[in-house]
Amino acid sequence: MRSAVEGCAGEAPGGTAEGLDAMAETFAREFLRMGFSPDAVLALFKNPFYRAPNHIYRARGEAWVAALIRRIANGGEELHAEA
Repeated sequence: MRSAVEGCAGEAPGGTAEGLDAMAETFAREFLRMGFSPDAVLALFKNPFYRAPNHIYRARGEAWVAALIRRIANGGEELHAEA
């Protein structure tokens, strides 16, 4: 079985799906903090110029990325919240 990161250029930290998720959350959170709207953040993930966010977009898909952005924009819990 292929992992979420196989088939994409480059690798997430540690080459794991969890690393990819952490990167996605960090990018989304930072773009939102910079004042980008959720729609603009999704557009950045879709844009191949932004290689790492686009890598995540291709690996996880639009629905997953859009849901992550919405959750963060609406003040939802972090994926990797400390216990």
